Amino acid sequence: MFRIYTKGGDKGKSSLADGSRVPKHHSRLETYGTCDELLSFLGVLLASLKDFELKSSIALELCIKRVQNELFSLSSELAHPNYESAQYKSFLIEESHIKALEKEIDSWDESLEPLKNFLIPGSHTLSAEAHVCRSICRRAERHVTFLSEEENIRGETIKYLNRLSDWLFMLARYLDHEAGVKEHLWKSS
Repeated sequence: MFRIYTKGGDKGKSSLADGSRVPKHHSRLETYGTCDELLSFLGVLLASLKDFELKSSIALELCIKRVQNELFSLSSELAHPNYESAQYKSFLIEESHIKALEKEIDSWDESLEPLKNFLIPGSHTLSAEAHVCRSICRRAERHVTFLSEEENIRGETIKYLNRLSDWLFMLARYLDHEAGVKEHLWKSS
């Protein structure tokens, strides 16, 4: 078992997966740290899902757990500046992961009314938590695109986060549908 505290970061630096040391405010740490934040908030959503009896709870739980695993892989890639030479290249996010998100988006969309206005989160606990996840995902996407201007980031990484935010939006809508609540639509003043 490894030690929780190493004291290696006591002077404001942290190690990347390749062993290199960078300041704790480095854009790479900010990027995969935001993905970790999203992974944690997905855990909150997953825990909350267990408090409600929805018809599709088990299927949604499996989807969320799969996405958590994919995000962990994506974070591992982002934590390694030379991931193409790293030992665990088999964990890379690929087009098949993106297609799986698209398939679920399309499936959920079939059971929903067409959206005619913007949504305001808060119609149900579960959908509100999914919207928090979506917001964090968008921030992670912004960090990844910023990092990609400085360093080499695979296109699949950016594409996955973009599709994941769409997936989280549709998940929020689907959760409202499954819970039988009306979506809170934005109304102009």
